[in-house]
Amino acid sequence: GPLSPRIYYRKGAGSYFSQACSLTGGTTTNGTWDCVVNNADLGGVAPADVISYFVIAQDTLGNIGSNPAGAVASDVTVLIAPPAAPSTYTIVAPFTGSYDIGTGQTYTSLTNPGGIFEAINAGALTGSVVLNIVSDLAGETGTHALNQWAEDGVGGYTLTLVPFGAPRIISGTTTGSTGLIRLHGADRVTIDGSLSAGTDRSLTITTGNSSGVVIWISSASASNGAGNNTVKNCIISGSTGVTAIAGILTGGST
Repeated sequence: GPLSPRIYYRKGAGSYFSQACSLTGGTTTNGTWDCVVNNADLGGVAPADVISYFVIAQDTLGNIGSNPAGAVASDVTVLIAPPAAPSTYTIVAPFTGSYDIGTGQTYTSLTNPGGIFEAINAGALTGSVVLNIVSDLAGETGTHALNQWAEDGVGGYTLTLVPFGAPRIISGTTTGSTGLIRLHGADRVTIDGSLSAGTDRSLTITTGNSSGVVIWISSASASNGAGNNTVKNCIISGSTGVTAIAGILTGGST
């Protein structure tokens, strides 16, 4: 009824809205409740919005409890004060489908500041992603590895990197002994250098750093390895006259 548990939520420093939770199992006095944030109440949400929320309930005697603790209310529908430290989450940008990477595109690099790796690390995959390399990428710095991405939905998504339109070259010089392209705990990544899903080698990846690595597949921690990754149909090399530490290196984070 009207005194069912409720979830309260707000966007940024705005006003709190609330919705009654729904009973999904058990009884009204000893049950499991499903509490849903309605983004329409908030006027919609966008990347970087911070949503604060807490759940409030009362027993048959009218005693109030909240999670996180600290809410003050006369009953679940009349809020006097929210908890001092409500729970929060941040809306991030979703990624799914194909993205063109190169000159004139939204993302002009893989690993540089403002590149697609940094954006995916700060966002979430809502489906599998294909990165089409539509021009040569010179000047890659390896600044941003591709981390284990967040996922929303069914999960288990893949990321595939391919040349598009013509043979492409990815090149650059890193700072120190790191990978020009680094998969840091990222799983289910395929770098396929074929233009036709065949066996042509139409993607060259080369480092100009004699103390660097072209592609480094590294674990993020002892419990977060980089698994089920594939590199195929690529030419992996150091620049002319440069002998890199490794073409493709697999190992730990150091």
